Amino acid sequence: MAFSSIILLAGSGSSSSGGLDLVISANTTDYNALTAATAAGYDNSTGNETTVTVTINSGVNVTASGSGLTAFTTGAFNANTTLRIINNGNIQGANGSTGSNGGNGGEGGKGIFFNTLTGGLATHSLENNGTVSGGGGGGGSGGHRRTCTPDGDGGEDCHSPTVIGGAGAVGGLGEDGQAGENPPIQGSCDCGLQPPRGVGGAGGDSIDKNGRTVAQSGSGTYNGTQRA
Repeated sequence: MAFSSIILLAGSGSSSSGGLDLVISANTTDYNALTAATAAGYDNSTGNETTVTVTINSGVNVTASGSGLTAFTTGAFNANTTLRIINNGNIQGANGSTGSNGGNGGEGGKGIFFNTLTGGLATHSLENNGTVSGGGGGGGSGGHRRTCTPDGDGGEDCHSPTVIGGAGAVGGLGEDGQAGENPPIQGSCDCGLQPPRGVGGAGGDSIDKNGRTVAQSGSGTYNGTQRA
Protein backbone atom coordinates (compact mmCIF):
# COMPACT_ATOMS: atom_id res chain seq x y z
CA MET A 1 0.00 0.00 0.00
CA ALA A 2 1.28 3.48 -0.83
CA PHE A 3 0.98 5.60 2.30
CA SER A 4 1.95 8.67 0.28
CA SER A 5 -1.48 8.48 -1.31
CA ILE A 6 -3.26 8.91 2.02
CA ILE A 7 -3.99 12.40 3.33
CA LEU A 8 -5.13 12.91 6.90
CA LEU A 9 -7.63 15.74 7.14
CA ALA A 10 -8.66 18.02 10.00
CA GLY A 11 -5.33 18.38 11.74
CA SER A 12 -4.69 15.77 14.40
CA GLY A 13 -6.87 13.05 12.95
CA SER A 14 -10.32 14.07 14.07
CA SER A 15 -12.91 15.40 11.68
CA SER A 16 -15.62 17.81 12.71
CA SER A 17 -17.83 14.79 13.46
CA GLY A 18 -15.26 13.26 15.80
CA GLY A 19 -14.18 10.61 13.30
CA LEU A 20 -11.13 10.02 11.15
CA ASP A 21 -11.02 11.15 7.49
CA LEU A 22 -8.62 9.55 5.00
CA VAL A 23 -8.28 10.49 1.33
CA ILE A 24 -6.69 8.39 -1.41
CA SER A 25 -5.41 11.07 -3.76
CA ALA A 26 -3.03 9.07 -5.97
CA ASN A 27 -3.04 5.64 -7.59
CA THR A 28 -2.33 2.87 -5.08
CA THR A 29 -2.35 -0.92 -4.82
CA ASP A 30 -3.48 -3.44 -2.19
CA TYR A 31 -5.16 -0.83 -0.01
CA ASN A 32 -6.09 -1.85 3.53
CA ALA A 33 -8.26 0.70 5.32
CA LEU A 34 -7.45 -0.55 8.82
CA THR A 35 -3.72 -0.40 8.13
CA ALA A 36 -4.07 3.16 6.82
CA ALA A 37 -6.22 4.27 9.74
CA THR A 38 -3.79 2.76 12.26
CA ALA A 39 -0.90 4.63 10.64
CA ALA A 40 -2.93 7.82 11.06
CA GLY A 41 -3.44 7.28 14.80
CA TYR A 42 -6.51 5.05 15.02
CA ASP A 43 -6.46 2.53 17.91
CA ASN A 44 -8.33 -0.62 16.91
CA SER A 45 -8.18 -2.04 20.43
CA THR A 46 -10.59 0.64 21.67
CA GLY A 47 -12.27 1.87 18.49
CA ASN A 48 -11.34 5.39 19.56
CA GLU A 49 -12.94 6.93 16.45
CA THR A 50 -16.64 6.31 16.00
CA THR A 51 -16.41 6.71 12.20
CA VAL A 52 -13.54 6.23 9.76
CA THR A 53 -14.20 7.71 6.30
CA VAL A 54 -12.09 6.76 3.29
CA THR A 55 -12.59 8.86 0.14
CA ILE A 56 -11.13 7.86 -3.24
CA ASN A 57 -10.72 10.96 -5.36
CA SER A 58 -11.96 11.23 -8.94
CA GLY A 59 -9.47 9.85 -11.47
CA VAL A 60 -7.64 7.74 -8.88
CA ASN A 61 -7.15 3.99 -9.43
CA VAL A 62 -7.05 1.51 -6.55
CA THR A 63 -5.80 -1.78 -7.94
CA ALA A 64 -4.12 -5.03 -6.86
CA SER A 65 -0.48 -5.99 -7.28
CA GLY A 66 -0.79 -9.65 -8.28
CA SER A 67 -3.03 -12.18 -10.00
CA GLY A 68 -6.33 -12.77 -8.22
CA LEU A 69 -5.67 -10.25 -5.44
CA THR A 70 -8.17 -7.81 -3.92
CA ALA A 71 -7.78 -4.09 -4.58
CA PHE A 72 -9.41 -2.64 -1.42
CA THR A 73 -9.62 -4.58 1.85
CA THR A 74 -11.34 -3.00 4.83
CA GLY A 75 -9.60 -4.88 7.62
CA ALA A 76 -11.49 -5.99 10.74
CA PHE A 77 -12.31 -2.70 12.43
CA ASN A 78 -13.33 -2.59 16.09
CA ALA A 79 -17.04 -3.27 16.58
CA ASN A 80 -17.49 0.29 17.86
CA THR A 81 -16.22 1.82 14.62
CA THR A 82 -18.22 2.49 11.46
CA LEU A 83 -16.38 2.56 8.15
CA ARG A 84 -17.59 4.83 5.34
CA ILE A 85 -16.16 4.37 1.85
CA ILE A 86 -16.81 7.12 -0.70
CA ASN A 87 -15.57 6.06 -4.12
CA ASN A 88 -15.25 8.75 -6.78
CA GLY A 89 -12.56 6.87 -8.68
CA ASN A 90 -11.88 3.33 -9.89
CA ILE A 91 -11.44 0.27 -7.67
CA GLN A 92 -10.43 -2.84 -9.61
CA GLY A 93 -9.35 -6.32 -8.51
CA ALA A 94 -6.61 -8.09 -10.44
CA ASN A 95 -7.27 -10.59 -13.24
CA GLY A 96 -6.91 -14.27 -12.44
CA SER A 97 -3.87 -16.22 -13.57
CA THR A 98 -3.85 -18.19 -16.83
CA GLY A 99 -3.81 -21.96 -16.39
CA SER A 100 -0.76 -24.02 -17.36
CA ASN A 101 -0.18 -27.69 -18.22
CA GLY A 102 -3.89 -28.32 -18.62
CA GLY A 103 -4.76 -26.34 -15.50
CA ASN A 104 -7.76 -24.09 -14.99
CA GLY A 105 -7.64 -20.32 -14.98
CA GLY A 106 -7.47 -18.56 -11.63
CA GLU A 107 -10.34 -16.63 -10.07
CA GLY A 108 -10.38 -12.88 -10.60
CA GLY A 109 -9.61 -10.67 -7.61
CA LYS A 110 -12.28 -8.77 -5.69
CA GLY A 111 -12.77 -5.03 -5.96
CA ILE A 112 -13.67 -4.51 -2.28
CA PHE A 113 -13.62 -7.11 0.50
CA PHE A 114 -15.31 -6.31 3.81
CA ASN A 115 -13.74 -8.04 6.77
CA THR A 116 -16.05 -8.91 9.64
CA LEU A 117 -15.51 -8.83 13.38
CA THR A 118 -17.37 -11.33 15.55
CA GLY A 119 -20.08 -9.53 17.48
CA GLY A 120 -19.59 -6.33 15.55
CA LEU A 121 -22.64 -4.08 15.43
CA ALA A 122 -21.38 -1.15 13.37
CA THR A 123 -22.95 -0.72 9.94
CA HIS A 124 -20.46 0.03 7.18
CA SER A 125 -21.41 2.04 4.10
CA LEU A 126 -20.30 2.37 0.49
CA GLU A 127 -21.15 5.39 -1.63
CA ASN A 128 -20.09 4.49 -5.15
CA ASN A 129 -19.93 7.40 -7.57
CA GLY A 130 -17.24 5.79 -9.73
CA THR A 131 -16.52 2.19 -10.72
CA VAL A 132 -15.96 -0.91 -8.59
CA SER A 133 -14.90 -4.02 -10.49
CA GLY A 134 -13.75 -7.54 -9.93
CA GLY A 135 -10.91 -8.81 -12.07
CA GLY A 136 -11.50 -11.06 -15.02
CA GLY A 137 -11.16 -14.79 -14.54
CA GLY A 138 -7.98 -16.26 -15.99
CA GLY A 139 -8.09 -18.29 -19.19
CA GLY A 140 -7.77 -22.05 -19.04
CA SER A 141 -4.69 -23.82 -20.37
CA GLY A 142 -4.72 -25.43 -23.78
CA GLY A 143 -4.89 -29.22 -23.95
CA HIS A 144 -1.84 -31.37 -24.80
CA ARG A 145 -1.81 -33.98 -27.54
CA ARG A 146 1.16 -36.07 -28.73
CA THR A 147 1.76 -37.05 -32.32
CA CYS A 148 0.45 -40.50 -33.23
CA THR A 149 1.64 -42.87 -35.96
CA PRO A 150 1.08 -46.63 -36.62
CA ASP A 151 3.87 -48.76 -35.12
CA GLY A 152 3.85 -51.31 -37.98
CA ASP A 153 2.44 -54.13 -35.84
CA GLY A 154 -1.16 -53.03 -35.81
CA GLY A 155 -0.67 -50.75 -32.85
CA GLU A 156 -0.03 -47.08 -32.35
CA ASP A 157 3.03 -45.13 -31.38
CA CYS A 158 2.58 -41.85 -29.46
CA HIS A 159 5.63 -39.63 -29.50
CA SER A 160 6.88 -36.07 -29.69
CA PRO A 161 6.22 -33.43 -30.71
CA THR A 162 3.41 -32.65 -28.30
CA VAL A 163 1.08 -29.95 -29.59
CA ILE A 164 -0.56 -27.59 -27.11
CA GLY A 165 -3.81 -25.80 -27.85
CA GLY A 166 -4.23 -22.10 -27.33
CA ALA A 167 -4.92 -20.71 -23.86
CA GLY A 168 -8.35 -19.24 -23.18
CA ALA A 169 -8.80 -15.48 -23.05
CA VAL A 170 -8.96 -13.62 -19.75
CA GLY A 171 -12.50 -12.53 -18.91
CA GLY A 172 -13.68 -8.94 -18.96
CA LEU A 173 -14.07 -7.05 -15.70
CA GLY A 174 -15.88 -9.34 -13.27
CA GLU A 175 -16.47 -11.94 -16.00
CA ASP A 176 -15.40 -15.59 -16.27
CA GLY A 177 -12.35 -16.47 -18.32
CA GLN A 178 -12.61 -18.69 -21.39
CA ALA A 179 -11.65 -22.35 -21.59
CA GLY A 180 -8.49 -23.30 -23.42
CA GLU A 181 -8.48 -25.07 -26.78
CA ASN A 182 -7.79 -28.74 -27.46
CA PRO A 183 -5.42 -29.28 -30.40
CA PRO A 184 -6.55 -31.39 -33.35
CA ILE A 185 -5.46 -35.03 -33.77
CA GLN A 186 -1.79 -35.23 -34.72
CA GLY A 187 -1.03 -37.94 -37.28
CA SER A 188 -3.01 -40.91 -38.54
CA CYS A 189 -4.37 -42.06 -35.16
CA ASP A 190 -5.40 -40.50 -31.88
CA CYS A 191 -3.17 -40.48 -28.79
CA GLY A 192 -5.81 -38.71 -26.75
CA LEU A 193 -5.42 -35.61 -24.64
CA GLN A 194 -2.85 -35.71 -21.87
CA PRO A 195 -3.99 -33.45 -20.21
CA PRO A 196 -7.13 -31.95 -21.75
CA ARG A 197 -7.78 -28.23 -21.80
CA GLY A 198 -8.51 -26.29 -18.63
CA VAL A 199 -11.63 -24.26 -17.94
CA GLY A 200 -11.68 -20.51 -17.39
CA GLY A 201 -11.54 -19.04 -13.91
CA ALA A 202 -14.50 -17.33 -12.27
CA GLY A 203 -14.82 -13.58 -12.56
CA GLY A 204 -14.00 -11.62 -9.41
CA ASP A 205 -16.67 -10.07 -7.20
CA SER A 206 -17.05 -6.31 -7.42
CA ILE A 207 -17.75 -6.32 -3.68
CA ASP A 208 -17.86 -9.11 -1.13
CA LYS A 209 -19.70 -8.03 2.03
CA ASN A 210 -18.65 -11.29 3.69
CA GLY A 211 -21.80 -11.24 5.85
CA ARG A 212 -21.23 -7.65 6.98
CA THR A 213 -24.11 -5.18 6.88
CA VAL A 214 -23.18 -2.57 4.25
CA ALA A 215 -25.47 0.30 3.26
CA GLN A 216 -24.99 1.16 -0.42
CA SER A 217 -25.69 4.42 -2.25
CA GLY A 218 -24.53 6.36 -5.30
CA SER A 219 -25.09 5.86 -9.02
CA GLY A 220 -21.70 4.38 -9.92
CA THR A 221 -20.96 1.21 -11.88
CA TYR A 222 -20.32 -2.32 -10.56
CA ASN A 223 -18.64 -4.99 -12.69
CA GLY A 224 -18.91 -8.44 -11.16
CA THR A 225 -21.10 -10.03 -8.51
CA GLN A 226 -22.09 -8.00 -5.45
CA ARG A 227 -21.81 -10.77 -2.90
CA ALA A 228 -23.70 -10.55 0.38
